[in-house]
Amino acid sequence: MQAKFTRYPFHSSETTAKAPLDEVVMDVVGPLKLGAAGAAYFLTIVDVYTRMTWVYVLPKKSDVAETVKTDWLPMVERQQDRLVKAIRTDRGGEFLSKDFSTWLKKQGIRHSLTMPYSPAMNGIAERANRTLTETARGLLIEAVLVGTDQIYRNAMRAFKSLQQRRKEGGEGELSPLIG
Repeated sequence: MQAKFTRYPFHSSETTAKAPLDEVVMDVVGPLKLGAAGAAYFLTIVDVYTRMTWVYVLPKKSDVAETVKTDWLPMVERQQDRLVKAIRTDRGGEFLSKDFSTWLKKQGIRHSLTMPYSPAMNGIAERANRTLTETARGLLIEAVLVGTDQIYRNAMRAFKSLQQRRKEGGEGELSPLIG
């Protein structure tokens, strides 16, 4: 039998996450047009085990590696009293720099990459991005403030704060903030 396939289906990837920070996924959204401020990018980081999500608003994609190195990783490892073991990303240039790869190796963090043009392989991060942007947009429509850059950023932060307070289907039994 001959048939035309557009692509082979992805089977759910096996996760090695048995505890918080065993594996995190990252993705970047943007550029988003944010009124007078121009464009911005959003770095989304999700802990695979708890589904705890962090969002950083960045003016440039090139700020991603520095944000992970100097802002996110030190903060999360101190707060959780755990070390990040593995990071999964797409093949965006912001994650492929030699400097970032070298730094991850020095930290002892395994970096796994999705196949090219396969966003489904980073589905947890992609779904977090979609939920985040749709909800922030909905909050703005309700407030009749579409396109106001600072309000958009604040709406995204407010949504994440609310979302962290409820269980999102992670492996643990507590919400990401409690567990």
